Amino acid sequence: MEGVLDLYVWLSFRLEESFPDRELADSQKRICSLLIEEFLENLGWQKPKARKLRTLNHLRSLLSKDVRPYL
Repeated sequence: MEGVLDLYVWLSFRLEESFPDRELADSQKRICSLLIEEFLENLGWQKPKARKLRTLNHLRSLLSKDVRPYL
């Protein structure tokens, strides 16, 4: 259901006249997400902790020497 609401909200930005209920769909999407999270938490599931992104310098070191000058 949440995927359908995502699609409706996305389409509402592009075809506003055909999909006028963006705010309603967005609020329903948030409610749906909260209900899914609550259900999963009741089953013992825990949200994964956010991982830190590696720094750009670390990523540069992974690139070949030929590509580095262009960054």
